[in-house]
Amino acid sequence: MFQWLNDRTGVITAWKVLRDWTVPSTKCVFRLIPAVVIFGFLLQGITGVLMWSHYSPSAQTAWESVYFFQYHIPFGWLIRGIHYFSAQFLVAILGIYLLGAIFRKAYKSPYEFGFWGAIILLLLAVCSCLTGDLMSWSLAGFSTTLIRVRFLQMIPGVGDTLFKLILGGPGPGFGTYTLTRFLVLHVMVFGGGFFLFLILWRFFDYRSGKMDAAGCNVTSSAACGCHAKPVLTYFWSTQFFWAMIASLLFLIAVLYAVTKGDLAKIDQPYQPQLGAELMSPADPAGSFDAARPEWSFRGLYYFSNLFPAKYKFYSIFVIPPMIVLFFFAIPILGKFKRGHVFNIIVTLVLLAGYGVMSYLSYRHDWHNPSYLTAMEDAHDLTDRAMELAAAPEGIPPSGALTLMQNDPKVQGPVLFTRHCAVCHAFEPFAEEETDPDFKPYKHLEEANRADEPWRPTAPNLYKPIRAKWISGYLKKDALLSDHYFGNTGFKNGQMATFLKETLPELQEEIGDILMEDFKLDSFEQSLDRITEMLAAEANRNTALEMKGADLPADLNEEGYRLFGSEEGLGCDATGCHKFYGLGKTGSAPDLTGYMSREWLFGAIANINDTRFYGDKNEKMPVYYIEGSRDSTLTRKEVELLTDWLRGTWYRPGQ
Repeated sequence: MFQWLNDRTGVITAWKVLRDWTVPSTKCVFRLIPAVVIFGFLLQGITGVLMWSHYSPSAQTAWESVYFFQYHIPFGWLIRGIHYFSAQFLVAILGIYLLGAIFRKAYKSPYEFGFWGAIILLLLAVCSCLTGDLMSWSLAGFSTTLIRVRFLQMIPGVGDTLFKLILGGPGPGFGTYTLTRFLVLHVMVFGGGFFLFLILWRFFDYRSGKMDAAGCNVTSSAACGCHAKPVLTYFWSTQFFWAMIASLLFLIAVLYAVTKGDLAKIDQPYQPQLGAELMSPADPAGSFDAARPEWSFRGLYYFSNLFPAKYKFYSIFVIPPMIVLFFFAIPILGKFKRGHVFNIIVTLVLLAGYGVMSYLSYRHDWHNPSYLTAMEDAHDLTDRAMELAAAPEGIPPSGALTLMQNDPKVQGPVLFTRHCAVCHAFEPFAEEETDPDFKPYKHLEEANRADEPWRPTAPNLYKPIRAKWISGYLKKDALLSDHYFGNTGFKNGQMATFLKETLPELQEEIGDILMEDFKLDSFEQSLDRITEMLAAEANRNTALEMKGADLPADLNEEGYRLFGSEEGLGCDATGCHKFYGLGKTGSAPDLTGYMSREWLFGAIANINDTRFYGDKNEKMPVYYIEGSRDSTLTRKEVELLTDWLRGTWYRPGQ
């Protein structure tokens, strides 16, 4: 029976061969690295297949599928983290193996093909990491990959063709076709190529070891640093044991990186800081100033930036390939007299230079305010993307990027910086603390001109619906400061004149009567009551249209009387402001629903409307008019800017 099975399949013969498998045995620790490389590749393959089964490669679904896998699949974060960090460690392990082979002369006959195979494996591992960056379709992966691929356009003659080939689609940027190409490169070309060369590498290394053990090249084994000619021993003995120990140490190192040093967190529910980082979804129309390559390419990144733009081609496509060719030539150079010394010296110089440039690259970023700010903004954007994706509505069919594009908290600062920051400041007053939801805007000119600071030429719009901001318009010193009208033509206008001249006269004439009629402790309290009334108006989502003499049921009656009635301050007495039936001419902004969503939208869209400043507008442009093709902003953009200034956006739990 067994003989028949063996005759047909050879399984028993194969089992005996496997059982009696012998390998060269030495005390050299580098003999354990191949086992670790095989183990690392198995981790890559297993976790890669698990991730692939949940992955959807398109511009609208790639990030979403990775997010779902990491946040909603049990231990998805752990699987993705193992896949990412084992790939990084595999690059490091192969690099260490090659350096050890060079220093131990383990590249000499009969080990040349094993050495060359290790170089090819390292190149494939690096390429696999580079193509894997794009798979998540995240902000960092998208930006770094796009920068790298654009370098292809520097190659004379074929650069544009290669770029379009990688691009895949008809558009000028990355899209779904690009993802499918990178997926094939990542899995089939580089992953499959790694598997093929891993087999060849082990075959050549095994064959070379048997030749060395048989005495075909005694001198090379003695020179390799092991101090003894290898002998053949059964693999399923101490060799297998030490291979398992080395693989276990590799796995522990990977898990340590995944859990950020706390292995106990493996059994806990997923926390955002665990696993491989998933940044916010990529926005092809945006940019990421902090885009940087992985650690293994940091030295090359710094080196390429040392060259002017017109010579950058040489730093990317000429010098690095020459260095790779040097490593391929090491076994040949080592045959010459003092060739081994030359190989070691050049390797040490290259290693030291690469290490120094990698350090300088990181050091430059650590002391670069622009980079630190961009990274801080990117992490804030990522936190917001996770909040929106976890909202009850979830991710729409159009993708997570839609959530970001329709979110006031995300788009508001972008629109403000682009259209408003040239005139308006956005920072808390000197005595105020910064609101965590509103990051102050540091004007570029102010940052670059310390000797002559930039001064706003329009009011500071930091949280304009709060009572403190509204009250500034009723205080002379505040109104004439840089936060309001200090640098505008309105510093000598009607409001400034009212506060400087009319209001003191009113205080002297009717101050005591107001305090008695309205039971105020001081005249200033009358301004506080008006402020409270206007702040309540700002909390409305829409302004109420006045019809006849009807007033909103929740209108602050006392503030209303103080604002414009005959016994009050008479803010409408000269026909300045309209407010729920008060005032006639409207020569100043209508304060009905002041700073409500509808009011602020109208002010941003068309400040020239007679409801606001009319022909008294200094220089604020008209951003949106319904039905006009000449509008600078769309209705949606004005709504996003309005909601951001008002602080009305989705918050978890609300």
